[in-house]
Amino acid sequence: MIRIHSLASAEIEEAFIWYTKHSSRVADNFSASLAEAFVKIQHQPLLYACFVEDYRFIRIKGFPYLIIFSLEPDDRINVYAVMHESREPGYWQNRNL
Repeated sequence: MIRIHSLASAEIEEAFIWYTKHSSRVADNFSASLAEAFVKIQHQPLLYACFVEDYRFIRIKGFPYLIIFSLEPDDRINVYAVMHESREPGYWQNRNL
């Protein structure tokens, strides 16, 4: 099960809106790449290395975004951020689910 922090959901929506304003095709590609990344996380979360404490990340293919997540002992996946790579690293670390 994947739980997405409300601010991570807002980041997804903001990115989608930005891409939609520029190209509906690119926005659709962003959505597809995002969905693909979530499937990969769900199937093999341990494939992605820890980089801060127990947080892991995956790059969204073709886009400058990272999904920041953690894996709980009960196999629940918590998504804390969908971060543009130009953002200040660690801005999301005070988010709790």
